[in-house]
Amino acid sequence: METVTDLTELTQELAGLRDLFLRRLLNDKVQQAAVDELAKRLDAADRRAAGAMLTPVLRQLVLVLDRIGEPQDDRLAAVRDELVEILTRSGVSRLESTVGLLFDPVHHHAVARVEVPDPAGENVIVAEHRSGYLIDGVLLRPAEVTVGSSPLATIDPRGEAGAGEENTVGGEQGDGAKPEVP
Repeated sequence: METVTDLTELTQELAGLRDLFLRRLLNDKVQQAAVDELAKRLDAADRRAAGAMLTPVLRQLVLVLDRIGEPQDDRLAAVRDELVEILTRSGVSRLESTVGLLFDPVHHHAVARVEVPDPAGENVIVAEHRSGYLIDGVLLRPAEVTVGSSPLATIDPRGEAGAGEENTVGGEQGDGAKPEVP
């Protein structure tokens, strides 16, 4: 009878040890997942901090690149090429030419408006004065552009362009007076 009792006790002890092992294994997996998540967050914070420190320098390099322009001198062209390489390695890319595209205030900064004879040219970029740049897909500097404007276009207080229509409030025709802006 003692053998059966010993066997029962051993079975219970083995089940307890198995349960303890499984709980600790699960706990280790949870702790490892927490450590991995913390490492990801720290990496992201490091990238943001590095970006915050590096972004002003990259903006200055873009300004130097603007000043160089299209050099005639081979040495200056080599410096320009090296600057472009440094910017590219740092994740900076130039926005494609914006002439002919609709004005997008997210990527463009209007420095001038010119009248265009065709109403279809309203809010279309007619000239690019300075290129825009992205850093890892985030705007570093907007493109400075001239935007086409119809001779009949008006700008309402919300900054929306219209083609000669009067300001309206709530979809009804107004008296043309500017509504109060809070």
